[in-house]
Amino acid sequence: MCVSSHKRHDVENVQHLRSLINEGQYDDTSKLRLKLLWSMLQRLSVAHHTMTESCKNVSDQFKQLHDMLVIEEHRITSPLNDKIQQTSSTIHDIINEIKNINSLFSQSTTKTDDLEINEIIQSIKSSTSPKEFIDKTFPTTTTTTTSTSTEVTDIELLTMIKNHVNQMNTTIHVLTRPYKVVIDQDMIDSVKDEIRSLTKLMEPIEHFTHDLDGQIMCIENENVSLFSPATNGWTDVDGDSFEKANYFCSSVYARGHVYVFGPRDDCPSTYSRFSLVTRKWQYDIPMAGVRGGRLCSVCFDGDKYIYLVGGTTIDVWPQVNFNRVDCFNIETQEFSIDSITISIIEFNLASKKSTFIKGIIPETALSVVFDGNDRIYIFLMHRFISMSLLAVDKAKTIRELTPPPANPLYGEEKWARNTLVYYTPEQGTILNLQGTGNNYRYSIKLDEWTKINDNDPIEDRGYSALSLLYDNPVKRTPK
Repeated sequence: MCVSSHKRHDVENVQHLRSLINEGQYDDTSKLRLKLLWSMLQRLSVAHHTMTESCKNVSDQFKQLHDMLVIEEHRITSPLNDKIQQTSSTIHDIINEIKNINSLFSQSTTKTDDLEINEIIQSIKSSTSPKEFIDKTFPTTTTTTTSTSTEVTDIELLTMIKNHVNQMNTTIHVLTRPYKVVIDQDMIDSVKDEIRSLTKLMEPIEHFTHDLDGQIMCIENENVSLFSPATNGWTDVDGDSFEKANYFCSSVYARGHVYVFGPRDDCPSTYSRFSLVTRKWQYDIPMAGVRGGRLCSVCFDGDKYIYLVGGTTIDVWPQVNFNRVDCFNIETQEFSIDSITISIIEFNLASKKSTFIKGIIPETALSVVFDGNDRIYIFLMHRFISMSLLAVDKAKTIRELTPPPANPLYGEEKWARNTLVYYTPEQGTILNLQGTGNNYRYSIKLDEWTKINDNDPIEDRGYSALSLLYDNPVKRTPK
């Protein structure tokens, strides 16, 4: 009997199948199929659990928002309702007095207890005079005035008038001053927009990081190692080692490769790249059309472009800083010049325009990371701060944060350069990898540093090239 697809033929005989059944065993084809099905079940169960937890988390967050809004609503409406009740009571007292006055001169079967407050308010608003209001609220009976007056004796009438005069002299109706609620509709709309932006539905994408997902590659001269924040362990990279590079190279991860820009020996205008699949390096690839140099900042846009910002010369002294933003297409492996400016503090990828705002950061920046949303976090010479990129007046958004313990190897500067990593898989976490005994994890929410208990073999990782191996999921707009 054929038991496989017709790309090839695997044959099982009945006797062998019966022997497997008697032994409680599976044939090879069934084993492979069960293994595949089990693997899919495991992955689907993880996906189901993850999405179920996500739904629960979303519901919990919005329930908290709902509860907070209910509390705020009660805080505002409670004094209003008290005033409304007080006003209703006064209105009923006045209506009763009007009825008493009217009863002296005209009979009516209307009882004030039968009047709803909303009906009274509507009648008042639609009437232009007391008589019109009385006619609507207390219509007279069909009994004639003559017959009515004969029903009440002179003594009774005088007594009624006397009681009414006493009521007028003793009753004081308090006029309620209405509360006014001022609603900033623009602010409410802004808060609504802010709430909508707080949650993102992220669609999974293909992972190119394989078994190295979430680890950090650190290139330190001839040493290439990986740090796992999940286990706090350091390991050497499998495969061929990185040949000696200049101490001031820069690196970035993009779609299955780590790209290293910076001089290697006598090759100043080249780059290298490491494949996470083959675990092999490609060296000395020419940077055609753009300058090489060292100490440039590099970033991947999550699509297909790597941007190279700034840098300095290698063989010219004194050093000359590069005022440039160059672009590298990882699909075509080609470079292009995007912008040449005098000074850069902010570069817009859409407009290709740079903006320099003088005096925002008064000290030398040792290391900078971006949280992926709005803020950048900066090590200065003596401070640790954050700043918003969205605000027009960025200086006003600077926050002083708790710095980590000083690194004794760096004296006055306190900390090593280029050692911060924003750990995207664990939102709100920044890693500071300086070397043996000086590695820390920072919680943005708590503004707190925690020393990492690791086995880092390198004493000083200042100026190392750090790359987070992680494929960011794509934001998906719910329908």
